[in-house]
Amino acid sequence: MNTMLKTYEVTCEGVVQRMVLVEAHNVVEASHLGRQEFAARIGTEVEGVGVVDIYTEPVRVTFKEVGDGEVDEGKL
Repeated sequence: MNTMLKTYEVTCEGVVQRMVLVEAHNVVEASHLGRQEFAARIGTEVEGVGVVDIYTEPVRVTFKEVGDGEVDEGKL
């Protein structure tokens, strides 16, 4: 008995997480740009991408102590 194979269109959904860096004026713009970048990287639609965490890069303090307690600008 020879049975014919049928063709099926299967839509799959998975969880993939990637960090992307974007430059933006505010958190709303950063979220939008991040979703666009992520979607482009994995080949999906922006509407299917959610943001799970967002923050700005930390501010780097660049002071060091010299001599008798004076504080001078420089790298830590």
